[in-house]
Amino acid sequence: MTTSHRGVSLTGLFLGVSAALALAVGLAGSVPVARAATPIVLSAKITSGTNVAISFSEPVATSLGSYSNFTGALSGHSLIGIAGGGTNTVTLTFSGSSFPAGSNGGLTISGATVSVSDGSPYAGGAVSVVDSRPPSLVAFSVSSNDGQTALGTSGNYLTISFTLSASVTNEHLTLAGHTLYPSGSGAGPYTIGYSLTAQDASYSAIPIVVTYTDQYGNSGTMNFTFNNAVTSGATSASGGSLPVISSITSNARTVGWLKIGDSITFTLIPLAAEPNAHVQGSYNGVPLVWSTSNGGVTYTATYTVATGNADQNIPVQIGGVTLTDQYGNVSAPASGNDVGMMISANGPYIYESIPVPSATGSTNPTYQFVSNKDGTITYGGDCISPTTEAQRGNNTITFINLKPGTHSTCTITVTDAAGNVGNILRVSTFTVLGSATGSTTTGTVTPLVTTPAATPTTTAVTTPTATYAFTLFLGIGSTGTQVRDLQNYLAAKGFYSGPVTAYFGSLTQAAVKKYQAAHGISAVGYVGPGTRAALNAGE
Repeated sequence: MTTSHRGVSLTGLFLGVSAALALAVGLAGSVPVARAATPIVLSAKITSGTNVAISFSEPVATSLGSYSNFTGALSGHSLIGIAGGGTNTVTLTFSGSSFPAGSNGGLTISGATVSVSDGSPYAGGAVSVVDSRPPSLVAFSVSSNDGQTALGTSGNYLTISFTLSASVTNEHLTLAGHTLYPSGSGAGPYTIGYSLTAQDASYSAIPIVVTYTDQYGNSGTMNFTFNNAVTSGATSASGGSLPVISSITSNARTVGWLKIGDSITFTLIPLAAEPNAHVQGSYNGVPLVWSTSNGGVTYTATYTVATGNADQNIPVQIGGVTLTDQYGNVSAPASGNDVGMMISANGPYIYESIPVPSATGSTNPTYQFVSNKDGTITYGGDCISPTTEAQRGNNTITFINLKPGTHSTCTITVTDAAGNVGNILRVSTFTVLGSATGSTTTGTVTPLVTTPAATPTTTAVTTPTATYAFTLFLGIGSTGTQVRDLQNYLAAKGFYSGPVTAYFGSLTQAAVKKYQAAHGISAVGYVGPGTRAALNAGE
């Protein structure tokens, strides 16, 4: 994605001076009238099988609802997670199968994504998404014209073939230091022939490096080392050459997570076809069953993540694999190096730590539970909370807008980064008393009023005083003490008539717009620097 740059004209300079004067005038009064430039998107890239990273020009406050109209590779996927709010880089997580290598797409970002510094909204519009993952090697083979299982000696002619996961350019390889350019196009297959020199044949192991670049400029490199059994003297007791494993590759090259039920398929390629051979090898502590469907040209095995397998927070490579030919000759152990996936074989486990009191006067009671994993929270029954992310350890959440009466159907589940859904936590039954408003912890309280009243002895509204100090950007999705103070303040001023929930929802947004319009501030519906100044001044 490119960013255009414009030159500075005299008109631009005059506008800049005017903006500076306007800012100075705003600072002299109680409400600033100018703000910084709106945030822009610098890049949007597919970074793993189901993740897209969006880089903004400045830290932004954002939410799932800001992103829509998914096209291309993103089409048909649902946005299920978001991370990085409050920073320059926001990572989106999508449902469904992995994005294909070399894919692209698009999405639309709404003006609900705003600058953290001053609340300036993103201008909105479509954004192009490209793949930042370099293509991976799908298949690689070497054959020799002497029909031996070893590469051979000087003058032996090798045929090298490889296929990639996406279309590439600038593809080439080096063999023992010689740069070779294969024939082929797109994703391949690419092939090239080469005659070994005496110096090449002197290697006990011949290094081959494959290098390529895709249409987005992502470069990839794969390294292989092939044992030259004839040169190294690796022979069986009967004098025949030992079988040689050329390579072991996987279909799990992209960075991401494998959950319970997901699988990895490994492909082993012998240096020469080995019919009726037996392969031994395991992955993540699980023995694999290897088989061939093409007379020993390749062998494949599949590892499936099962509950109780070891979790792996970094990609683990396969190793210690051997091939025994039909005559009983055993190859040297071989390994692979292309696995990019991590493993989550155990779903989150959560349990209640501090329940809601069995009887409470609050419609917004707090609740605590413990989780053994980070993850996304899902609520069931008649309880809901604005908190959507669980952290490993103790978590405190606030149920909001509960109706008076008994609540016995509330449930919580946590889904980890791989998509494993944990156990269902059934919240202990509790009762909300009377017509509670959330401002007290027990008993029945007077409903929230829209203007300060002299007669009620108990009210959820606090008369505005100089003790209010609003310091944060507040907008849709914000929670906490300052949101509660904002609701109380606006209610006392006659702009807000909803419940005091400490959650910034659509009712609070509407009240903020009314307040801003009444004070000559642009009615954007969130609390930025200008609105904070007016609130803190008690206006």
